[in-house]
Amino acid sequence: MCHLVSDGYGGMVMVEEVGARETAPVQGMQAVAQARWQRSPAGRRLTEAALRYWEGALRMIPERRLRESTDKRQPRHWRGEFTSRSLRLALRAITARAQVNSHPVLLALFAVALARVGGTNPVAFRMMVNNRFRPGLSRVVSTVAQSGLCVLDIADTTFEEAIGRARRAAMATYKHAYYDPDRMDELVARVAQERGPDFEISCFFNDRRVEDPSGPADPVPTIAQIRAAVPHGAFWWVTAQDVPFEPLIVHVDEVADDIHFAIDMDTHYLSPGDAEALMRGIEAAGVEAAEDPTAPTRVAPQPMAVGTP
Repeated sequence: MCHLVSDGYGGMVMVEEVGARETAPVQGMQAVAQARWQRSPAGRRLTEAALRYWEGALRMIPERRLRESTDKRQPRHWRGEFTSRSLRLALRAITARAQVNSHPVLLALFAVALARVGGTNPVAFRMMVNNRFRPGLSRVVSTVAQSGLCVLDIADTTFEEAIGRARRAAMATYKHAYYDPDRMDELVARVAQERGPDFEISCFFNDRRVEDPSGPADPVPTIAQIRAAVPHGAFWWVTAQDVPFEPLIVHVDEVADDIHFAIDMDTHYLSPGDAEALMRGIEAAGVEAAEDPTAPTRVAPQPMAVGTP
C-alpha cells in the first residue's frame, strides 16, 4: 500500500475491518477534516510548538551522528538483516525487573550502541511516530505517521537511568511529531545551512513491533539463558544497489522467538563493518543491562553544540 494512501497502522485497521465485514460508518477524523483542523488556530499552534522543539534540538546536537565511513563501496547503498534471540530474552528480563514497556528499553539500547559506534553524545535520530494517540486519529485509514526527532544523552550514567531518560525523550519526541512537513523541511534546511556542510539528521529508528513481547505470564530468563542464546544471533547482507536508501535507517520487528532488525544504509556514510557492529552492539548492550542495570553505559560525555537545549 502506498503510504500516500495510508500508513502501516491505518492498513492494519483496514485489514481488521475487512476481516470483520464491518458495515458501520467509518470512524475518526477523515483526511479533509484533518486538513481543516491543521489549518485552524489550534492546528497551527501545534506546528509552532513542534518547530520550536526541533529548532532547539537541531542547534544542540553534534553535526555528525557517526564517524566518517572508512569503507566506501560501489554500489554504495546496502541492506542487511540481523536476528537476535538473546536480545528478545534480555528485553523480557529487563522489562520484568523494571516494570516498563520494552519500547523505551530498546530505544535506550539502540542509543547506547549508536553512541559507542559513532563516538558522539548526545545521540540524535529520527523516530517514526504513529500519531494515533491524538484525538480522532486512532482508527483512521490514512497517513498520520511522521518522523520525530529524539535527542538522548546517555553518557556517564547507568543502563537503568538511560532507560528512564529514553522514556522521557520518547515522550517529548511523540509530542512534537505532528507538524506541517513543508515548514519543518524549511527549518531543517535553514539550520543545516547555518551549522555547516557536515550537519545531517538522516538517521532513523523505526520500532515496528505492535505488541510488547513481555508479559506477567512469561518466565523471566536468567542471565545464563540470555548469554547462551547469543550464538544464535545472525547477521547477513541482503542487497547492494545504486538506488539510494536513507543514509541510515533501522527497522525492528518480531519474528518467531527473535528480535529482527533490517538496516538500510549508505556505505559512504556508515561502513559495512560499523553497520554490523551497530546491530551486534544493541544485543551486547541488552545483555549488559539484563545482567546489571547499574552497570555504566560506557559512553563518554562530549561538549554540546551552542544552542537552545
